[in-house]
Amino acid sequence: MDCLEAWYTALHSPNGAKFATEDVEKAKQQLYRIRKEINDPQLAVLFLTTSPTNPNHIWIVHEKKAGPRQGDIELDTLDI
Repeated sequence: MDCLEAWYTALHSPNGAKFATEDVEKAKQQLYRIRKEINDPQLAVLFLTTSPTNPNHIWIVHEKKAGPRQGDIELDTLDI
């Protein structure tokens, strides 16, 4: 999945989205860069966080949510 698709997957999911990546910091940089380039105000309600249970997973979650719980949403892989 590419970065743009990741943002919109999370936006349209009630629990956000989680992604596996080999380089979390690089993935976060690319995700934020794409969001800035797109400049879609709808994406402003989302933020990135590293999974507290797996350092190779990134969560894109809605501002008011604590993050996806185990089993809430399938794990996908980011193409970075």
